[in-house]
Amino acid sequence: MMIKDLVSVLIPCYNHEKYILNALESVMNNDYELKEIILIDDGSNDSSFEKAADFLAAHQASLYGYQCLKQENHGVTKTLNKMIGLAQGEYVTLLASDDNMTENSISSRVEYLKKNPHKKAVIGKAFIVDEENRITSANASKKLFRANTKLLLSDRISKELTLRWSVVGPTLLLKKEVYQEVGLYNEKLRVEDRDFYLRMLRKNLLGYVDVPVAYYRVHSGNTSRTKTMAQRADLLKEICGVNIQNSAFDFSWDEKLFLSSYRMDKALINRKAFRLLFAWKAARAVLIDLYLLLVSKGIKNERNS
Repeated sequence: MMIKDLVSVLIPCYNHEKYILNALESVMNNDYELKEIILIDDGSNDSSFEKAADFLAAHQASLYGYQCLKQENHGVTKTLNKMIGLAQGEYVTLLASDDNMTENSISSRVEYLKKNPHKKAVIGKAFIVDEENRITSANASKKLFRANTKLLLSDRISKELTLRWSVVGPTLLLKKEVYQEVGLYNEKLRVEDRDFYLRMLRKNLLGYVDVPVAYYRVHSGNTSRTKTMAQRADLLKEICGVNIQNSAFDFSWDEKLFLSSYRMDKALINRKAFRLLFAWKAARAVLIDLYLLLVSKGIKNERNS
């Protein structure tokens, strides 16, 4: 069952009792009216679930509907796939339980997709906020990934996102039908987004709207900031596998070359040659920045000609 114009907000939650009410309030304060919230607590050992359940019960009259469930820890990919199965909306958007939406987050992205029917998914800008909700950057993708907005807004968006990966987590909104077209999240992976975005980019489904749609929280409890070296190595190997696998598909020659270059990363990780790995990654990043700068200048020259 799919309800036209309904937006299903999927919130996977894990040990975020300090932030979950802020996340939920940001959805309730959003100017888009036709929305449902699906929240699954993935085995938290704090009071995240209880706080979320009480909040949603108190605000259910302002929603099309909601589901608030608790389960043993299954990981983010399995949890997201379960929520997608529960979603009734024509559109789906993801929000981590420690991030927030801007007031026009949903409406700006739904409007983009309606105006650009050849696209079925869209990302946008995000603020960075700290533990106390103070804004520390007005553009998370530029701050964290040196994103090139010109490329994101152009038909070269695939080059920017494949070669540099300037995606900030809580900014994606898509038509639910995308999951039928490219598949659900790979439950063998611990990090879902890289593989899923590459599948969307292969089919040219993704667009970009240059407005802030989220507040991305950077804090001491971020999962990505608490890994041991062994855990980081395992995660890097997973990313290598995703990139190498996708290099066999229908990308442009430069994108294929970049994705294939992760064979070197994998070899260095297997040898535990981490100093060489970081030097290699740094050198590649510089080359990518220079290459994408040339691509960006090419777009400017095309527009001026």
